[in-house]
Amino acid sequence: MRGYYSDPTAKQAIANVERERKLEEQRKKREEERLYRKVQRKEPAPYKKAKKGNGPKNPDIPN
Repeated sequence: MRGYYSDPTAKQAIANVERERKLEEQRKKREEERLYRKVQRKEPAPYKKAKKGNGPKNPDIPN
């Protein structure tokens, strides 16, 4: 009888479980980082003007 770890389907199943575990850890870490960034982000002050978009670079041409 073949050993458990010499069975290719068992090896593939183990690899799949490991991959899923790593992906889940990465997903959790990204979610935590996203929430942390959201908390750290400040809202712009209401009295500040909104920035203009990228207009022409030549100062002779009015926006």
